[in-house]
Amino acid sequence: MKIELTTEEKIYEAAKEIFYRKGLDGARMQEIADLAGINKALLHYYFRTKEKLFGAIVKRVAEVFFPVLFSTWNMDIPFEAKIYTFTDKYIDFLIKHPFIPNFVINLIHQNPDKVKSLLNFDKLPISAQLEEQIRVEIEAGNIIDVDWRQIIISIISLSVFPFIGSPMLKIIFKLDDEEFLKIMEERKLIIPKMVMAWLKP
Repeated sequence: MKIELTTEEKIYEAAKEIFYRKGLDGARMQEIADLAGINKALLHYYFRTKEKLFGAIVKRVAEVFFPVLFSTWNMDIPFEAKIYTFTDKYIDFLIKHPFIPNFVINLIHQNPDKVKSLLNFDKLPISAQLEEQIRVEIEAGNIIDVDWRQIIISIISLSVFPFIGSPMLKIIFKLDDEEFLKIMEERKLIIPKMVMAWLKP
């Protein structure tokens, strides 16, 4: 059974697409209203200005994106299990929300000051527990001496690039959507194995 979207959800979906393609400066409220299938007056009733709508979209994306991105590092599980769990959860998240990587990258490149003003990066839940856990692993000789941030950057990069470059990858490797998703599922195990192989002394 098809679920009808509320007017606010229609606006969100339309604005998400327009802001993703054109950024804040290039987006027009009339274009968003047309894509949402509503009149411009109704759009202004929900969001008085383009800037307020943009801020609502950024906030909503951040509320979905960042907790998933960092919550695993706070879990009370062994270090290697965190690598596997984070990768699994992150790729699952990207499969469900494939627009987010490009959306976030475009936001940061097109409007870095606006994004910074909307998001409090100082309060992102990057746990000191992870840094301490990695230090213990290094001192025990279980992994090489490495900056903990390099580990996070490596996993995110290996996970997110195929989604950012999916149109190109599908052309190069002649993949349909189902084949692409199968490869992404396989990466849930491939990436942690690569990272752990790099970290082993």
